[in-house]
Amino acid sequence: RRLRATLLARSAPDEALALLDEATPFPGASLLRGVALEAAGRLDEAIEANQRATLEAPSSARAFTNLGNALRKQRRHEEAEPALRRALELDPDDVFAWNALGLLRRSTGDRDGARAAFERAMQLRPDYAPPAYNLGNLLLAAGDPQGAIPAFELAVKADPADVRALCNLGDACMRTGAVQRALPIFVKAAELAPDDLIPHYNLGRAALERELHETALAAARRADALDRRGYHGAFVLAEALLAQPQVDAAAALAAARLAEQRGGRAPAVRWTLVRALVAAGERDEAWALLERARAEGWFEAEPERSSAERLRAELRPSR
Repeated sequence: RRLRATLLARSAPDEALALLDEATPFPGASLLRGVALEAAGRLDEAIEANQRATLEAPSSARAFTNLGNALRKQRRHEEAEPALRRALELDPDDVFAWNALGLLRRSTGDRDGARAAFERAMQLRPDYAPPAYNLGNLLLAAGDPQGAIPAFELAVKADPADVRALCNLGDACMRTGAVQRALPIFVKAAELAPDDLIPHYNLGRAALERELHETALAAARRADALDRRGYHGAFVLAEALLAQPQVDAAAALAAARLAEQRGGRAPAVRWTLVRALVAAGERDEAWALLERARAEGWFEAEPERSSAERLRAELRPSR
């Protein structure tokens, strides 16, 4: 039972917990229970189990790492940091503690401290993907996509099937203008996760940038089929339909309206709706939307601002 519970603690936590309940108490049971409870999302109970584990094995770095990580997930930052520091006092090479400390520092706004922790974890274990992935996200959020690319590449090297890392690597490439490089990355992510919206949405975006109309439309249709409540699928579908050599204006307008109805308030979504209205011959509605956009300041950034002003000038004579 102990062996099976150990193997199942993260992948099948409820089954592992049932086995632990049936097993005769053994050293390390509290530590294992804490792992299973955290995997099951029962953080309050996980913290209690991890606290017991630190009392039962005060020299166990893993017990303090698990305690600190569970506290971090509950945003109990002031309690989490001492636990993680104690773990690193006991084992300075605990890669899991360094990664958790990086996540904690990122949450508290200590970007430099987070980067140092992630980089230390990467030095200790280059084949462990999470620190590299987390560093990439940190740099991407800081507006450094060029710096994020090597981190995501390391994450993908460590775990080639990590769809999140692949998508974020592709996104970082897109932000640096390397769209051609991003395309095969998104294709691979979409193949690995055929039922995941994000890779198909991103593949549609990248294909549109390269004017690969058929690829863009196929990816957009798949994204739209997967996104039954959000607006991203409908938005990229509208964009793909508008980009086709022969535009299905009615379908593009329907998709653009759906994207806005589902909460798409970003300037790009509203600009797509304006373009779809014009393509469908709804010039008066397009004009009214542009007037509202000017009054409410929707299109203050480029390229939407200049494009909106040019379109207003084109539509004005029809008034």
